[in-house]
Amino acid sequence: MNKILITLTFLFVNTIIFSQTPEGLKLRVGLRASIPISEFGTLYSFGIGGELHAEYGFNDKLSGIVTTGYSSFLGKSLDLGFGSVKLPAFGFIPALAGVRFYASDMFFIGGQVGYGLYSAEGESEGGLNYQPQIGINLEKFQLSLNYNSTKFKDADENFNHIGLTAVYKIGE
Repeated sequence: MNKILITLTFLFVNTIIFSQTPEGLKLRVGLRASIPISEFGTLYSFGIGGELHAEYGFNDKLSGIVTTGYSSFLGKSLDLGFGSVKLPAFGFIPALAGVRFYASDMFFIGGQVGYGLYSAEGESEGGLNYQPQIGINLEKFQLSLNYNSTKFKDADENFNHIGLTAVYKIGE
């Protein structure tokens, strides 16, 4: 499963890079820091990773955006009463698509939906993933604050985290 996902991500990235046109498709690459919340936050402490965005401006107020990347969440040490156990790092790969509305040249709001894949120690599971966001649009960078949630098919709890993403606008 992981080989297929890596291959699809590679093809996605190459398609974006080699299909850029001056009509509105823009590529962005950056870093993401995340804090797990709710039940996810009791098991994992912090996430760090990278993101790749492709954004197509339909007009000066509305754009479509696709996002992928990879983040690693650090496991906490859990006290089991008879000893403690350190949870392994947990990987996260999102595949999201959505829209952004630019309320002004410097401010945007948006939302994305797609699939989120989590993996640890050779095991992986994914589910419906969504991410609303607000952000600041600068000349060469974008900063966004977002809430990310993944709903697994047979789970009672979602994996939720709040992220701060800083991306560089390539070629702008």
